[in-house]
Amino acid sequence: MRLTKKDRIKELSTFEKHKILMVDWEYKELKLGKLEDLEDELGIDLITLFLALENGIWSKGGYYRACCIENESHFIKPENIRLGRTWYGEQKHQEDYDYYIEEEDQLCLFEMEFEDEQYVVRVKDYGKTWALTKEELL
Repeated sequence: MRLTKKDRIKELSTFEKHKILMVDWEYKELKLGKLEDLEDELGIDLITLFLALENGIWSKGGYYRACCIENESHFIKPENIRLGRTWYGEQKHQEDYDYYIEEEDQLCLFEMEFEDEQYVVRVKDYGKTWALTKEELL
């Protein structure tokens, strides 16, 4: 749930850029709006993201190509989590030719190769393929 309006944040950003004096609450509104813009871009709230980085995550059926762990919930330790961007690609076969499809550059928490298969946990898939607790995935 957004607490600020995007148009108002654009206006306040313009004030800040041109060094127009603002009152204290306008600076606070601008700061909150920038954080909310970042959350909109990520697809999850920042608190959830930092809890995942600090405590680890549970994952089930991530964005992958036929990986052996697709149906099992498993815990990914904090030391194995890293924020990074990755391209996901998959080779497909249709009639007489092969082609390669790619997912756009996505912010991910975890990436693993297993038997020439790629397993990726994307940040935007919170609640679908990963969660902070095992119960959230059931």
